Amino acid sequence: MADTANTANRTAFASAGAPALLKGRRRPATPLDRAYVKLLRALASLPPRPVANSAGAADVQARARYMREVHHIVARYLDGVMLDTISRLPAADREVDQAAIEQILWEGLNGDFDVVAALRRAGCRFGLADAA
Repeated sequence: MADTANTANRTAFASAGAPALLKGRRRPATPLDRAYVKLLRALASLPPRPVANSAGAADVQARARYMREVHHIVARYLDGVMLDTISRLPAADREVDQAAIEQILWEGLNGDFDVVAALRRAGCRFGLADAA
């Protein structure tokens, strides 16, 4: 049963376009594409270590270390996504507070938050087609 779930996960991953980038069939075109490839390679190099039966102190410490490493890798990638997004936002003027924009985008991770409305209040001007 676990093999079926793993196979399904690998299939979903493969359909995301990552293997084409990783195998060199498609060159990463943008800094964000390159960051994505770097993220996937870094995560692939850190498989979780199995815990047999009941976790002991050493197992828990190893898992905590693993979680810190994964968090660091993902946080570094999200910083790149953040900077790329900020650099592409339309603004009424260049006096938009970047720290406020960053805060809004991070708040968007919470799910139940209207990022676009908050960005508009902060001075970003999206086109009428984006209003829907």
